[in-house]
Amino acid sequence: HRFPKAYRHPSLDALLTKKRTQGEVKGCARARRLGVLTPPVLYSSSSSGVIVFPLIGPVQGGCTLREYLEGAFREGTGYGEEGKGAVRDMCRMIIKMHEGGMCHGDLTTSNFMVTDGPLAAVPAGGEGGKR
Repeated sequence: HRFPKAYRHPSLDALLTKKRTQGEVKGCARARRLGVLTPPVLYSSSSSGVIVFPLIGPVQGGCTLREYLEGAFREGTGYGEEGKGAVRDMCRMIIKMHEGGMCHGDLTTSNFMVTDGPLAAVPAGGEGGKR
């Protein structure tokens, strides 16, 4: 969900919310076509800035890549091979997107989900993430 920005004029905020939400939905579909594991969009409303994905996260034993790496660092266990493998998977996803002419738009470890299965990306590419 995109929250309204009080510092923006309401009509500009509505327009940006609509465009960015549409871009993220297009970005998810485009990334999937490029072979990047992303959750499918179950529902979206560009006027309200809502995108609904299937549940990925703590209920499935997962978390963001950032939370995963911070937890390993905090526990003093180091990142280990699993952590390094997750970062390599993230890099492979980024390479696929870039080779396909797609720019992520918000490239942080918070937009990659670690679950019991493979790493999943949540693309945030405005206007379909085109470069």
